[in-house]
Amino acid sequence: MRPICIVAPAGTIVAARPPAAVGAGNVEVSQRVADVCFGALAQACPDRVTAAGQGTMNNLLVGGDGWVYYETIAGGQGARPHAPA
Repeated sequence: MRPICIVAPAGTIVAARPPAAVGAGNVEVSQRVADVCFGALAQACPDRVTAAGQGTMNNLLVGGDGWVYYETIAGGQGARPHAPA
C-alpha cells in the first residue's frame, strides 16, 4: 500500500477551467474516472484490482408543480479478480 500520484493538468475534463460548465455532468465523469484508475492500477497488479463498474450513473428526476427531486443511482461495481482461496 504505497501512495500514488495522479496528474490532472488544468484545462482537462477532470480539471476544467472557468467558465467551463461542470456541475451537471460530474456524476458521469466521476464514474469514468474511477474506472480509468482501476484500469491503470490493473496494469501494475492485475491480480489485486477489481474490474470496472457500470461506468455511468442512472439519474432519476421527478417533479411537480413547484417541486423537483433528483437522485443518482449507482449501477454496480466490477467483480474482484479471483475468488478467495
